[in-house]
Amino acid sequence: MMLLLIRKRASIRSRAYLVRSSLVSPKMSAWQRLYDNKHDGSFMSTMGLDVRTFELLLSHMRCHVVRRTVGRHPLLDEAAILGLVLHFLNSTMLHKTLCEIFGTPPSTTRENLAQGMKILLQTLRELPSAAVAWPTDMVTLEKYADLIHGRQRSLRPLGYNAIGFMDGLNLPVQNDYKDCLMQNANWNGWLQQSMCSNLLVWSPEGKIIMCRLNGPGSWHDGHMAENVYAALVSLPESYCLVTDTAFKAAKEFKSKILKPLKADALNNVNDERFTAQQMILHSLVLSIRQTAEWGNAALLAMCGRLRLPLHVNPARRAELLEICVLLFNFRTTECEVNQILNTYRDDYSSAFNTSNFYTTPQYDRVSQFYNKVM
Repeated sequence: MMLLLIRKRASIRSRAYLVRSSLVSPKMSAWQRLYDNKHDGSFMSTMGLDVRTFELLLSHMRCHVVRRTVGRHPLLDEAAILGLVLHFLNSTMLHKTLCEIFGTPPSTTRENLAQGMKILLQTLRELPSAAVAWPTDMVTLEKYADLIHGRQRSLRPLGYNAIGFMDGLNLPVQNDYKDCLMQNANWNGWLQQSMCSNLLVWSPEGKIIMCRLNGPGSWHDGHMAENVYAALVSLPESYCLVTDTAFKAAKEFKSKILKPLKADALNNVNDERFTAQQMILHSLVLSIRQTAEWGNAALLAMCGRLRLPLHVNPARRAELLEICVLLFNFRTTECEVNQILNTYRDDYSSAFNTSNFYTTPQYDRVSQFYNKVM
């Protein structure tokens, strides 16, 4: 009998986990010190929002918080829950690190994180500044085209009014060992990894104006853009998007999608079919499409959680992706921290015409991607 008890005890694995007695009180936590100090740089570094934007988002979130009327007083208030969610989205840190920052045990941290994610998604869906809105009125279309024309003045004389930039974004996904069909759909043969495909359309103001998220990783960018193709057809003549060579160039989309020439076409540049105008257009498009890469990199920089393999559950994955897209638009509108926005807006463009700007070229990280028109 004693031998059986010894064997049973030996078969039970020892568990290592955080307990509340090992953590500081939430009122004395690192988060509370950060929040009380209210330093813009610290907020931006850890959560991606400055103090004013954080408080604005918090005021909207409070409308969706259901407060307890019975039971224990919650360890984290509304501000701490929002801070917890933003710390989670902005970084790749483990849950135990979040426990140490906020002074809450793992079970409380996970509960508040799940609750905060749902409340944040509800809040962002109601905010106009976070909306993903495709331009349909001529005023917005002309504004976008003017912003791009201000940086690339050679494009409009060729008969094109670009209003945005489109590119795909593949994100890693956890392997699904239980559903072989889902695993096969998510497997990307080019990247040799389980991925989910996403399509993002960026405006010259730095916001996402159309997207398609959480597609199977085996899908090509051209297939993900079916809804964009339908929207492009309804645009007035000469208005178009700048893309890479992955997207279709069917006859009906030839004037709606600007993309550079492929490598095999460039090998035949001496062919009579390639005019000087086509080569100029190729050079311009090759320069402009870099903007979409900035947008994708900015999204990953703000939402570092997307760099980790996403959850195998498609519903949870879709929720996270939607939050990241809406939160990025909200930050761009309220904080105006966006490389695309800073590049295309008027006050930045006018800086290129000042003598002081040209006397310090070492501080310029943008003009190298553009053809200056003298």
